[in-house]
Amino acid sequence: MLQKDSKELELQREVLSYYTNQCLEETRRIGRDDGKLLIDHFIQMSNTQCSYINQTHVMWADFLSHFQDQQENNNYQEEEVPIAHIPIVVLPARD
Repeated sequence: MLQKDSKELELQREVLSYYTNQCLEETRRIGRDDGKLLIDHFIQMSNTQCSYINQTHVMWADFLSHFQDQQENNNYQEEEVPIAHIPIVVLPARD
């Protein structure tokens, strides 16, 4: 009777090991697949953020250049600019 129980226990251990190994392999596979998706998403978002940062940089450089030119020419006069004449910058929609 002890041998029969031992064989059943050994069989159950092998079945449990099989399922454990299958679960581990599936978890690793999903991790690799999702990891690639996350890396691709990170690269895309980084490129988008870099583009926005560059646009902002160019805009501020234009502002600085404009005011430095005015300061150098001593033509800077404070005048009230109507709100209707202030340009509105529209950023492109995110993907």
